Amino acid sequence: MPRRRTGGSLEDIAEEVRRELSEFEIGSEDLAAIFDPLVEECSKLARDEKEFRQCIEEAISTLKTIVRKVK
Repeated sequence: MPRRRTGGSLEDIAEEVRRELSEFEIGSEDLAAIFDPLVEECSKLARDEKEFRQCIEEAISTLKTIVRKVK
């Protein structure tokens, strides 16, 4: 059975993701600002770290699929 993180652990992971993303930019916008709604929503929906990572990965995969599909 997977070990669940307790307390603010998912918030801590989400904050670390934001810190790492803020080191990168597209134009004049840092990636933390661009991806913050996704990170925030996944941290709310996920019950543990595995689900958080899965949520992010699925959203990015969906974005890639749509970008490939649009012509």
